[in-house]
Amino acid sequence: MFRIGQGWHRWRALTACLLIFALILHSITFAIAGERFSADAADIDSIKEETSNVHTTAALRRPFRRIAIYSEQNGQAERIDISLKIFVQTDIKTLMEIIKANRPDLPVPTSGAKAFE
Repeated sequence: MFRIGQGWHRWRALTACLLIFALILHSITFAIAGERFSADAADIDSIKEETSNVHTTAALRRPFRRIAIYSEQNGQAERIDISLKIFVQTDIKTLMEIIKANRPDLPVPTSGAKAFE
């Protein structure tokens, strides 16, 4: 009886390790194979500073605090999310200054983010 229980315990540990490995491999593959999108300054429709709601946070698809750049190309609405936590504030400020220089008509978010002071 003891040997059967011990064998089952080892099988559960192996199964758990394989499951964790498969989940990590899946998330790495998903991150690498994600869609790439780029937009010229002329294609940008709007820039907004956003915070995730409960549904967006639960889905883990977008950064919690972000700058979202919206664009429409070929009738398809697209967005680029810039995480306010991951990216360096000076780099975000530089990006916003470049967008302002190329598109002075486009309002750039200035509230809440330290990078836009």
